[in-house]
Amino acid sequence: MLTGLLYYPFAHFGSYLIDNLNQSLIWNAFIVISGIFLFYNLSNAIQIYSTLHTNNVARAYLTNQIMFFALLLLLNVIFYFLVNSLLEKSRTDERNRILEMQEKHYLSQQKYLEETSRTRHDFRHALHTLQEMAEKGEHESVLNFLNCYIEKLPEKNTKDYSNNAAVNAVLNHYLRIADESGITVDQRIFLPENLYIESIDLCSVLGNLLENAITANLDLPRKERYISLVISPEQGSELYIAISNRFNGKVDYKGSRYLSTHKGGHGIGLISVTATAERYNGSADFYHRGHLFHSNVMMVNRKQPAS
Repeated sequence: MLTGLLYYPFAHFGSYLIDNLNQSLIWNAFIVISGIFLFYNLSNAIQIYSTLHTNNVARAYLTNQIMFFALLLLLNVIFYFLVNSLLEKSRTDERNRILEMQEKHYLSQQKYLEETSRTRHDFRHALHTLQEMAEKGEHESVLNFLNCYIEKLPEKNTKDYSNNAAVNAVLNHYLRIADESGITVDQRIFLPENLYIESIDLCSVLGNLLENAITANLDLPRKERYISLVISPEQGSELYIAISNRFNGKVDYKGSRYLSTHKGGHGIGLISVTATAERYNGSADFYHRGHLFHSNVMMVNRKQPAS
């Protein structure tokens, strides 16, 4: 009966931690504590059951077992809330990172608009100057003036990949890094006009996948670096994200799960991507063929019913 009562909370909350936490240090500490409890129980196991009928041995033994069982339950609850707070902090840090990208993207666009505004203001004066030079037949001066003017025109260093500002910020950030790293990127990006997937969730998926793809490419010679990115709605309400990238061919598994082969990496990004996709009734599939790693994510882009 007790096992039945404890089955659901342990299965539900325990599976959540297993799916989302991949820090070996924390799990090792938990195993050590559980091992201590197991060792204590084994060392205090009744060897001669007739002693239970001596004085108050049975009551003392039962009280002792109940206390240690309650302590073990308490430690499990504390462990869950501590780990959950760590996971929540990780999600908050990820949101803040995306917001920082959006802020940089906004400031870059604002700077471009301000420079463009000044250029438009000076344009009338430039036309008058050109007109005077042309009337005097100073053709070489006109060409020199135009060349100088063109060089001073502001260049927009951000691109509009979609109609979503948050997605644009993330794509600008990572695709700029890819360009600076000498990675060839083929892209086909199309977002539906009505996007019901939370921007923070979509950006989290894109950020994790692109960061992994860029990191994997850095192990290769510059001429071999390559990423393919496709974002496209299919079959009405499904949004597909497909990213393929070259890598050095080395893979590491934990069960059926890919782990990072880089120092400090644990494959947590792929776990986060899978969890986000499933939250939108979708799925995430990761596999490799030769020196190409493929990430395919599907999320249902449907308006959620009001709660």
